[in-house]
Amino acid sequence: MLEAYAEHLDDESYAHPTEYLELTTLKQAMKWMIDEGHQPEASRFRLPLRKPTGTDTFCWKPEEAGAIIAHCRANPDLQWLGDVFTAPIATGMRMSELAGLRWSDVDGETNTIRLTDETASRRTDGRRVRQSRSRRDGAVPIDDDLERVLAATSSAADGLVFHGPRGGIINPDTVRTFLVRDVLTPLAEKFPTPAGEVGFKKGRLHSCRHYFASRCAADGYAEQVVMT
Repeated sequence: MLEAYAEHLDDESYAHPTEYLELTTLKQAMKWMIDEGHQPEASRFRLPLRKPTGTDTFCWKPEEAGAIIAHCRANPDLQWLGDVFTAPIATGMRMSELAGLRWSDVDGETNTIRLTDETASRRTDGRRVRQSRSRRDGAVPIDDDLERVLAATSSAADGLVFHGPRGGIINPDTVRTFLVRDVLTPLAEKFPTPAGEVGFKKGRLHSCRHYFASRCAADGYAEQVVMT
């Protein structure tokens, strides 16, 4: 069953690190249930997984990122996706951080976005606790493109900055589906990929994060500054 699920993730074009994380989590869950007596010992199995040591995640080029945003802007039904796509390429934010971004995180005086780790906080008012990988607070500057997006975005009752196609909380799977089906596929002929290569059509949400880091490096920012 786990192997069948892995094949399903392959068919859905999930990246190897994502597959590794999901399958490892499922293996750990089964092991725990057996150790705690919730499943019989006969259910124990081995499925060696190759841990990812690098990444083949595609990194957008400026002209490709620009074409994606222009394509979204030309379609009223994809305006939300254009906003969602602009934010991570301008800030390097992960999709989970973007989905939980609130207007209270946007500091107009310093023109920055504050990403606060709420692991130890008890003042979340029932909201999902935001947790950064480093367990540290962070801040990213707002560039001109993102500033225009924020200026044109109306404040919603839930306090969140970005929303999905129907006005709800952003779902990464929904964003990926719309991106692949309605943007990358129609634009694929404009940015053809050589046979056997990882190219434009294989770009995914995490490609935005790679784009941001690559642009920072190209613009001469120190590695430690980009990491921070």
